[in-house]
Amino acid sequence: MWSRILYLSVLALICVSGSAKGANFHDVVISELMWMGDFSGRSHEWIELNNRTDEPIDLGGWELTRLSSGAEKRMLTILEGIIPPRGHFLISNNSAADSNLAVEPDLVDTAVSLANSQLQIKLYDGPFDGGGILISVADDGTGTPAAGDNENKKSMIRIEPPGDGTHSAQWITADISVGWDVGAKECGTPTSSGGSSPPPPDKPDESNALRGIVLFSELMWMGDFKSTSNEWFKLWNSTDQPMDLTNWTVTRLRDGEETLMLTIPEGVIPPLGYFLIANSSAEESNIAVEPNLVNADVSLPNSRLQLKLYDGPFDDRGILIDVADDGIGAPAAGDNDAKRSMVRHLDVLDGSLRSAWFTAVKRQGWNVGTQEFGTPDSEIALPVRLSTFSVESAVHGNALHWKTESEIDIIGWDIFRSHGQGGQYEKINGKIIRATGGVGAPQQYEYIDRIQNVDGRNLSYYIESISLNGERERSAIVAVTANPTSVSPRAKRILSWGKIKSRRD
Repeated sequence: MWSRILYLSVLALICVSGSAKGANFHDVVISELMWMGDFSGRSHEWIELNNRTDEPIDLGGWELTRLSSGAEKRMLTILEGIIPPRGHFLISNNSAADSNLAVEPDLVDTAVSLANSQLQIKLYDGPFDGGGILISVADDGTGTPAAGDNENKKSMIRIEPPGDGTHSAQWITADISVGWDVGAKECGTPTSSGGSSPPPPDKPDESNALRGIVLFSELMWMGDFKSTSNEWFKLWNSTDQPMDLTNWTVTRLRDGEETLMLTIPEGVIPPLGYFLIANSSAEESNIAVEPNLVNADVSLPNSRLQLKLYDGPFDDRGILIDVADDGIGAPAAGDNDAKRSMVRHLDVLDGSLRSAWFTAVKRQGWNVGTQEFGTPDSEIALPVRLSTFSVESAVHGNALHWKTESEIDIIGWDIFRSHGQGGQYEKINGKIIRATGGVGAPQQYEYIDRIQNVDGRNLSYYIESISLNGERERSAIVAVTANPTSVSPRAKRILSWGKIKSRRD
């Protein structure tokens, strides 16, 4: 019996072109986690891996770890298995027959256990505590998981292109359902090595790649003190290219059903710029700026609020670009009585999360003498506009340089460093680095990290701005190289625009 199993295993290795190989960091990524189980059982948890290379990879002897009481522990060892080129490998606590999955997992192991708090999963090529190579990391092991919905059983999905998996902005909550039994209500896209999960019906494959190129950045769902119908919302272009919004559509919930609210007849949103869509003109409301589009169909409910933005018709192969709020209960933020808008944390890609929003604390773009709070003025962006951040290896350590184009109510900066890709980050500056700039005044900063990289591993850095009210915004991550490396603070979106556009064309 065992000799036959061994023979079949060897034969399987031969049948995948004989080219199965070891892996480097991020050759395989943890691409999706169903940490909350499904409606048929809370223990019906699963992990999906994605091969980012053009070669099959042998997963035999690989290990997955998890946090237990704050310490990294082995969760399971993959005894055998091949993940195909650009394919997936599904590891589940239960089989398809014992859960709501419609696809059979590549590996069923009852050791699969994903925490609902302090979640962090790591993937190693080899023993994690004995020379294994770290391949991928999911979540940071603090607080609640970075994404996913326990109550509605929606999985936690990694965005494209994959970056630092410990960063919450790398993850979104699933809003489509593929690979589940007929009638199942879970959301997620479980995919095995056989590729059994089909693409979402009536949606092109590039929809995930386009998510987040334009975001809902602010909603004035309560109107202003002149009229409660003077509602507006603002879009933000997260790329370094102008975006043609012609024939894009915006939907809202009506009686629990998604319905068309408006179609943008024409308009271009500039790179890293804004586009204001309002129910009323500046003359008819208290705003001091003229909207880019005035449309009487703008109607934002005071309860069960959810807007969706599509490139094209929402009900005919339009591509979902962004979502604002979850459509449950009161809006995620904003103040009806005080007329304070609902503002987006622009580093949070999943706008359906209530944590993606806060109530406005600034006012810009209103008529003199008015009392509303919000920033309909399209020139106002984040409290700090970080234009560049670079790290250069020097003789006595590493030199960090960053430049801001504008700073509003910023106290200063903290710097964080990690040894090696996927490692834990620690703050390295003793005292806060005081901000020196102001609105519209470019400022430059330098910090020398006097550390010698004696073990040859990459050192990675990011910086955080700290506002007067304690809010923090994190930059992109930069690794030390022989020459200076410079990125945009929105690099994960901006740098991918060329690939997105080529795929879309």
